[in-house]
Formats: sequence, structure tokens, C-alpha cells
Amino acid sequence: MNKIVIFCFIISLPSIAFSQTFLPSKTYTPPAVDLTDNVLTESELINLLDIEYSPELKDIQLDYKSGNTEIALKKLATYFKEKFSERYYFSWKEFDSRFNDYKKLYPEAEAAHLEKATLYMESYPSSAKWKAPFKNLKGEVVTNYPLRHFTRQHQAKDIALMYSYTKDKKYLNRLPDLAKSLNTAYDKRLVESIKDGNGTYEAYRGGNRMVNWLFAHQVLLASNDYTWQQQIELIRTFLHTASIFYQNHTNYVEGNHQTKGVTALALISMLFPEIKGTDKWQERAFKRIEEHLEKEVHTDGFQFERATSYHSGDILNYFYTYQLAKINHIKLRPIWESRIKGLFDALVKVAMPDKNAPALQDGGGRLGFMNISGTMALGTALFGDSGYNYFASTNVSASHYWFLQQNQLDKLKTVEKATPNISSVIFPETGYYVMRQGWKPDDLYMIINAGLTPEKPDHLHGDILGINGYANETMILPTFTVGYSDKDYPEFKNSWTKNVVQVDSILHGRGWIPNAGRTGFGSWEKLPVPKVLGWNSNLDFDFFAGSHDGYNHVGIKTYRSVYFIKDGFWIVNDQLVSDTGLHTMQQIWQGNYTSEIENKHIKSTFTNGSGLDIVQLGDVADNISQASIQEKVRSVFEKRFEGKANLITLLLPFKNKSIITNTDNFIVNGWQIFSEGKHPSKVKSDAKVILKKDSKYLFIGASEVTINKHKISTKNQKTDLWIEVSKKELSVINCGVTFVNIKCGNQTKEVKSGASFTTKNN
Repeated sequence: MNKIVIFCFIISLPSIAFSQTFLPSKTYTPPAVDLTDNVLTESELINLLDIEYSPELKDIQLDYKSGNTEIALKKLATYFKEKFSERYYFSWKEFDSRFNDYKKLYPEAEAAHLEKATLYMESYPSSAKWKAPFKNLKGEVVTNYPLRHFTRQHQAKDIALMYSYTKDKKYLNRLPDLAKSLNTAYDKRLVESIKDGNGTYEAYRGGNRMVNWLFAHQVLLASNDYTWQQQIELIRTFLHTASIFYQNHTNYVEGNHQTKGVTALALISMLFPEIKGTDKWQERAFKRIEEHLEKEVHTDGFQFERATSYHSGDILNYFYTYQLAKINHIKLRPIWESRIKGLFDALVKVAMPDKNAPALQDGGGRLGFMNISGTMALGTALFGDSGYNYFASTNVSASHYWFLQQNQLDKLKTVEKATPNISSVIFPETGYYVMRQGWKPDDLYMIINAGLTPEKPDHLHGDILGINGYANETMILPTFTVGYSDKDYPEFKNSWTKNVVQVDSILHGRGWIPNAGRTGFGSWEKLPVPKVLGWNSNLDFDFFAGSHDGYNHVGIKTYRSVYFIKDGFWIVNDQLVSDTGLHTMQQIWQGNYTSEIENKHIKSTFTNGSGLDIVQLGDVADNISQASIQEKVRSVFEKRFEGKANLITLLLPFKNKSIITNTDNFIVNGWQIFSEGKHPSKVKSDAKVILKKDSKYLFIGASEVTINKHKISTKNQKTDLWIEVSKKELSVINCGVTFVNIKCGNQTKEVKSGASFTTKNN
């Protein structure tokens, strides 16, 4: 039975729940040469053609072996040119039509492409060097950091499209000339090695380069000026790089670097099935990617590195392979769609009322948020989900346009925009806790960081139990980031630029480890390990309690509880317990604040006129200090203590004007707030702070409570209690940081943090 008959038989089988990836069946023949030893020559390329897979290639081999080398290579270039029109994301035969649409949809794109292409071409020659250090065309020394961006070749897309705009051959010739310089440098061993952490063929750098060059190659195929010799040069480059990736990725390695490399391997294997061994390339690439999907996309949908920007980046990695497999009718296991869709679902869950996402961990926005409209437009095009389209831009981003089919692009116009039916939500595996008031632009939002990725902490910040806050169309409690090459990057990756508690100026992140390439990037050797103690979410309030071990080494236990009162404010209860003498508690808030009441009340006003009051409700601080880095200001409530320290902090956003005129027993959005031993009428308690609205109460730091005839006690164990009294029953929620025995009337029950205890009224 020949191979084509076998292929037809296979695809006629009914699909099953766990169908495997497949290519047309072919027997693997070891390559005639080791493709990693040198860039394959033209004769080696001819020998690698699988004539059993495609019999028409036999004539090309015969031509070459009979001495008609130019004819053979020209035929081969024509053959693959035709196959690329069928296999790539878009057909070069339809490029002119799609390019006209592109220019109409993205009229500003030409200027952006020109700027990037010009900057690149004025910096690097066609016969580029691929090993640092060297001087570029401007006389600047290219060290590791600029080299890593050069080797990724992101500007190849801009250069190829600038040829389409201008028909200037300097743009067309740049890509094949660069490929030739790379191939020559490899054969002469004048490329950076992978071992030094900055390798030319390192998975992330080389993977990006291949994805970008494949796109540029397809654009140029639409031009008759793109010669067969230039096409063969690129084909040799693609196959050689893929062979290196195949050899280097025999086992799973966590992180997006390998994902990018095996993505490129998968694409090349699907585009060149006529090359002997590409079935093995595809098998390995798909296996590695599926391992990443299984291990690195949590069941709650979040990418395991916990960074918004890397989460969005991995969507693209998986999308490239998923989309091209669909175009080429390659069956995928169910995990592909479920995990990729889960990544988009996670962005919906984490999104803020203004439709942006908070900038979590490394990368993302410099002002504390990240625009996800382009990513969600991609999700809409892929899955037609109206919830995704709520966040999506009118069109997909210009960079995504070329990788989508027209029927997918049309979904941006035909799919409705539906406001998500999601309130507060948790990511239990990732460790993010989202408190959400609603989806109106001025609604309140907070996210709490209570997770860690010990197997891949590279992109994590010193931000344990830190919070990001949003209200009234602005980030009221941001955390800031900078680029990896910025000299202050380590400080922006640590707790002074977060909304956290420190002790004695001991930072959360300790032991800076720079990366091997010395590009500025680095990670922390040690971060506090968080533990979630309790969570409760209902129509009236959300409650979170957690701890971490960051100060265990100095004999201090650290606790943070957060209450989101959905009428419009938060209470943060920070507690430290020590057995080692005198210490200083430091409660840090990002923002430019003015002091309203000494050591107790600070206020920030934002550019849109809204603002935030921060008020200590129980103990006051000993002093408030301010500091800044790169004009990012913070205020720090400092309190010296022995034994225990406790700051109970009101976070009250305001839209136009602060409503706080005094901080002794005041009313906030219908809630009475009592402190310093005062309490409402018909209520007695030893609580530090009491909040009351109608029949609902929050007691902070209480062991005894009496409300009318109802007596609640915790056997002298201080805790926080949410109590609601109705005609028929009394409900108590333990909002402390540990189990407590709650006694109400004749009933006693051990209640964990976040759990409730209800008794009937007599």
C-alpha cells in the first residue's frame, strides 16, 4: 500500500475523544547529514527530499544529479512557493488583496513599520555579525542586551512590509542577505553559543527569529523580484534552525523560552513535510508544547509564571501552532483548545472595570495596567465568544491580522459584546484573589497576590500579599515595573515599590541572581512563601486572609486580612507577632500622598479629580515617611513594636471630593465606624474597631460581642467577626486568621477562617 492510500485511510477514521496529532504517514529515514554540524548545502537539501511523500520531487532529484543543478533548485523553490500558498496562515497569492485591506484598516501602520525598519537598517548591515561585542553602523558597541533583540529579528516583519509599501529592493534583499550572513557565521562558528545565556540559536531568540522570518518570507513570495536563490537560502536557514531546535529539546524545560523554540519547530515541520525527518520534528514539537500546556497553564487558566505580559505572550505561542495545525487539517488533542481558551477566560476574570488588566509581576504596563483589547480581539476571532468581545478592540491588532482567516476576522463584527457575568473570583492554583464591585468604569476593584511558582520564580516580584487597587477609572494603588535593562529594575522588582508590609526594611525579595547573559534581567533567590488562610465572597463583602514566612527568620509571623465592603471601600488588617524584641513595622502604599492627620490619615488626588483616603482606624503609626524612585512616590506608615503590631487601615476611594472630615466615629457610605473603645448603641464588645450598617456588623480584634440579647464569644481568642442579625437567625463568619471556637447561646462550633456559623433565634 503506498503512502497516499494509507493517509486517506487514516483520515477516514471517525474522530475519538483523544485523537492524536498526525501527518501523512511516512517512514522515517535518518538524514544523510547531521543538520546541526553545518548549514545544509544545496546538494544535502536535495538529498533530504522525501520522494515517497511527494513523488513529483523525484524529477527534481534527477535533474540535480544529472548536473542540471540550477533547474533543479529553481523547480524546488517553485514547489515550496506553491506549497506555502496552501499551508501558511495566508496565501501569498492573495497578499495584494489582503494588503490593500490592511492599509485601510491600519492607516497608521506604515509610519510605524517605516520607523522600526529604518532604525534597524541604520544600525545593522546586511552582512551582520552574530556574536558580541561588535560595533553597529552607528559606531555603538553591541553588547548582550541589544544583541538579544537583534537576534530575535522582530523588525523583519516591518522590513518585509516596507517592501510591499515601497517596492524598494533594499527591503526585499535585506532578509535573504541576513540569512546568508547567519549561515556563514554559523559555519565559521562566529555565533553566540547557547551556554552563555545569550545564544543566537537559544530557543527564545532563535524561535522568535524563525516566526518573524517565516512571515517575511511569505510576504516576499508575493513578489516576482524575490529570486529562487534567495528563497533557497531561507529554506536552508529554516531547516537548519529547526534541526538545532529538535536536537536541543529532547526533554521538557519549564518556561516560555522553550515554548517559543518548539513553536518554531512545529511551524517549520508543518510547512516542510517533504523533508525527511520532519515527522519526528513535529512529533517532538507537539509533545513539548502539550507538556507546556498541561504543566504551565493552570487549571484556573492562568499561565504559571503569574505575569500578565507573559500570560499574553504564551497565548501567541500556542496560537501560532494551534492556528496552523487547523489550517493544515492536523488533529489536536482536546487539551489544546481547553487550555488556550482557559488563558482567555483568565484574562476576563482578572480584568478591571476599565477593560484593562493589572500589570502583574514582570513586564506589562509601566503605570500598573496592561491593555488587553488586542489579545481579546484575537480570542474573539478564534472562539467567537461574546464575553471576549466585550474587551476586544474593533479590529484585531495589526500584528495579529496576518495570522487569521477572513471568516475569523469577520467575527469581530458579527459577535455581540456581552458584559461578563463575573463578580469577585479566585485563581486557587495561581494564587490571585480578585475583589470586584461591578463592570462600570468607576466601580471598585482589587487583586491580592497570594501565590508563588517555586519551580519558575524568574518573573516574580517581592510582592507577597501585595494588592493592586482600581476605582473611578484610575489605578489608585498601582505597582510599578520597568524594563530589564533599567538600572533600577531590581528595586522595581521588590517590595519598596509594592503595596505590602515590611519589617525593619527587610525586603521581600532577597539574593539577586542576574541572568547568564548579563542583560539586566534577574530573579530573587528567596521570596516569602504565602499561605491562604481564608476566603469568603458574598453580596455584601469579600474577605481574604493570608500569611507568609518572609520574616520567620527574625521571629515574626506576618498576617494580612482584606475586607471589601461592596458599598465602596476596603479595610486592610495587618498583624505582626514577634518573640524577638524591638522591630519596626512598615506598611507601604504607592502614590503621592499628603498628610491630613499626623501619623493617621493621608490622601492622594489623581489627575481626573478622584482620590483615595488612607486612614488608620485602630492604632496610629509612629511616623509616616516618604520616598521615591524615578518619580514613583510611596508613603510608609512606620510603627515600632515588641510582641505584636496591628494596623487596621481604611482605604476609601472618592470620586470628586473626600468625605472624611474627622476620623473619630464617622460614617462611610452608610457604614458607621467606631474605634478607640467606642461602639454602637445596644452593642458591647472588646473589639478594636467596629463597623455597622443596619443589622450587619464587622468586629475587628474581638473575643466578646453582645448585640441586644445575643452573646457571641471566642473563649478569649481574638479574631474578626462578621455578624448579621435577622428576625429568624444570627449568622457569624469567622474573619480571623485561624480556627476559633465560636460560642453563641448554648451552641459552640469550631469555625475555620472564612467559614460561617448560623443559629436560629428563639
